[in-house]
Amino acid sequence: MTVPIKQVIPRDIPENIKPTIEWFANLLDEVVNFGSNILIWDEKPKTDGDENIPPTMLFRHFLDLIDSTSILTRHATGDTTKLLVRAAFETSLFLEYLFEKDTLNRSMAFLVADSLKLIKKINKLNPKTQEGEKTHKVFKEEALLTSISDSELEEFNDFIKSKKELLSEPQYKIAYEEYLKLERQGFKNPNWYRYFDGPSNIEGLSKYLNQWSIYEIMYRKWSGSVHGTDIYLGKIMATEDPGKVDIVQLRYVKDLQEVVSYSLILSFKVFRLFISHRIPHKIDDYFSWYFHHKHHLEKLTSKQFIEIS
Repeated sequence: MTVPIKQVIPRDIPENIKPTIEWFANLLDEVVNFGSNILIWDEKPKTDGDENIPPTMLFRHFLDLIDSTSILTRHATGDTTKLLVRAAFETSLFLEYLFEKDTLNRSMAFLVADSLKLIKKINKLNPKTQEGEKTHKVFKEEALLTSISDSELEEFNDFIKSKKELLSEPQYKIAYEEYLKLERQGFKNPNWYRYFDGPSNIEGLSKYLNQWSIYEIMYRKWSGSVHGTDIYLGKIMATEDPGKVDIVQLRYVKDLQEVVSYSLILSFKVFRLFISHRIPHKIDDYFSWYFHHKHHLEKLTSKQFIEIS
């Protein structure tokens, strides 16, 4: 096994910050633990239609993101965790928009948009379609994929057929007709929240939900980490030698406290939102848990726990 260069990848957390890192990770684990109970409480929704899929699976996705943040936090990774918390913020907006009003139509819009995206993806992979013919030409030029078997083509066709049958079902009709209306108006691949006169992008969605401040302070600020453009800011430091610079190590803890703080803020909000709309009889359980743990967030935002020189 290759020996790592400790100046690049220090796998041992310094003793002076180890208790703080452990506290951060344990906080997030507690959040995920409580969230797992919420998923079980929601096992028997009021209706049994497909409209239950989006809120339940969005909540599960949110929980998965916070759990993954916890794993990286335990290893003192303060930079790449931003990708996860940024995605958690998006998911929190989706859930809030679903529950704000017209939940049935918005849930079905989510499913229709998802089905249409899958149909387009499969059509691009199928060399027998016009879109797929162009895609496979590029595949061949890049030597990525040379052929599709007959059985795979049959699977493609069966998948497309099943999705189109789904879109023709009565439960999907209103949302699908809304998509067709947007398509006639010139909107290509509209986001599901654009249906029924909704916002067109995440920034618009954050403004609509009065969450623009978090969008600007956290979401936009961390966009460089997501898109690979913020690859040197804050990661190159001057040295006493004017001809040299230091490159910051991997698993850099600098922004970890901020990451954990936002994770708690978003989790408290999402849990309260989900419970109040899906399982309101459990709201007292939520508040009992929340008041037991909210002091941790107050502590997180009141002082600097990790000082970086």
